[in-house]
Amino acid sequence: MQKLDLNVGSGGNDNDDKHLQNSNIYYLKKPFGSLDIINKNNQVIDVDAISNSPGHEFHNPNDNTTTILHVFISDQLVNHTIASLQHFITSLHNFNQQYGKVVNFYQIVGESTVDDRELNPASLRRAIYCLWFNFNSDLVHENESQNIINSNHVSSHNYINRAYEDYMEFYVDDVDNKIEDLCYIHPLLFPKIFDMVFINNQVPMSEFENGIDPSEYNDEITKHNLEYLDDQKTVLYIYRNSFGPQVMNQTH
Repeated sequence: MQKLDLNVGSGGNDNDDKHLQNSNIYYLKKPFGSLDIINKNNQVIDVDAISNSPGHEFHNPNDNTTTILHVFISDQLVNHTIASLQHFITSLHNFNQQYGKVVNFYQIVGESTVDDRELNPASLRRAIYCLWFNFNSDLVHENESQNIINSNHVSSHNYINRAYEDYMEFYVDDVDNKIEDLCYIHPLLFPKIFDMVFINNQVPMSEFENGIDPSEYNDEITKHNLEYLDDQKTVLYIYRNSFGPQVMNQTH
């Protein structure tokens, strides 16, 4: 079992941290649909107890949310997720051929070295950390009320794009210092990682997403996200309504 910390980026204020943790839990639910969220005292957080009060405050009636939370994730589940992501890469390649686009899933490091390593456990765990940290549920909530959620609006919070950018900062630092053995993760994988990790999420849809036929949703999201290859200002949207990896019973 590996312990994965779940931090938020409020700036270090205890009350703000706890509020954001509550609201992240409210929107994202349990990682992989089953992994308990643990506070710093090793108490399990009751995810279903957290509510959104009329004053837009996310409240935990048990009052046991702490500034840093964590989950215990098995190597088996991490490896299963990585294998599923490899299948997704294959399906995305096949999908791309229909539209004449080519995705290079590897990154040129420096001037000549290609990072062609397959996704490894340390990198997946860091990606999950970045997705939680950069979700910033307060901004998501504010954007939803203003009808600009995850859009090209100048004040919109593009949580997937920011998670990728945050991961790349860790990756570049790791290339120099070799701390975590992080490998390159292509931005088009981040929406799928989100979908597979936060499979029961209650993230509100953007105006763009609301306009998609549910039966064609994931294909339309793929078509849209592929535009990122030509324009890195493209907002990346998450996949929804998929089963993700089979979740094994977990203990810690």
